[in-house]
Amino acid sequence: MTRLKLIPVFIFFMLLNIFHPFSVWCETFEYKHILGARYRILSVVDEAVFLNDKLSHRAEILNRIAVEVIDVKDGRGNHKATFQTSERIVYDSASKVQANSSFAWSREYESIFERDKLGYLTIDPKYYMPVVRNVPVFPDRELNVSDS
Repeated sequence: MTRLKLIPVFIFFMLLNIFHPFSVWCETFEYKHILGARYRILSVVDEAVFLNDKLSHRAEILNRIAVEVIDVKDGRGNHKATFQTSERIVYDSASKVQANSSFAWSREYESIFERDKLGYLTIDPKYYMPVVRNVPVFPDRELNVSDS
């Protein structure tokens, strides 16, 4: 009687393998670049600066990034980006006070880089940003449950 109950389950898994012949429950992760796509990234960094193991000051760094995909070819996306940073002192150990200052304009960087479908960047050495590169990158294979 229990064997009869397993037949529909067995058929279900066989049908899954017919429609997905290489694997069941696998995913391929990759970047899909769309010409003209625009996106923004906003991040805030809480920074503590120490000199000789003593807290010098704490700061907040605001990063605003605007990116546009300006070309797509063979799964690779060419990106044009503007990186803007602003900073404010949150705590200054010299004055021992908590500061409630506004963000002060720091720098702006222009950059052009290419990202392939797995996430690897190609960038001319004249560009400083993005500092963090090739994160995340995906393996060139299907991923199963519990892969890392």
